[in-house]
Amino acid sequence: MFRTAACGVLVLAFCAFLSAQSARVIADKASLRGRPADNGKVVETLSKGAEVELVKVSGLWYLVQSAEYAGWVFTSDLEVAKTPAIVADTSKSSLKTTPAVTTNRTYIRGPRGGCYYLSPSGSKVYVDRDLCN
Repeated sequence: MFRTAACGVLVLAFCAFLSAQSARVIADKASLRGRPADNGKVVETLSKGAEVELVKVSGLWYLVQSAEYAGWVFTSDLEVAKTPAIVADTSKSSLKTTPAVTTNRTYIRGPRGGCYYLSPSGSKVYVDRDLCN
């Protein structure tokens, strides 16, 4: 029981720390992809100097939240603002089982399987499908 409670506290602390992590694009252009692979669909192209929020790391890829989209960026395209203490995820698990940044967003699965949330202006912002439950 104590071990389970201690693990829960560590997960919450990890989420709080991770939510404070930000990074800046240092490549001329960085591709924000739908999955952590070179052949992943490019969701958005980020310009040099763009700020993103780190969510997770998997191998050589960061899952980030940009101003409009969430997706994967190759680690060498980013400079982390603080020394990252993100624990590498070496498993093939999905985001559903991995601690993520807590936000007030409600992710919605569309009728064709897409995942999105509604921005403050009311427009749909599409994100990686793994963010939907």
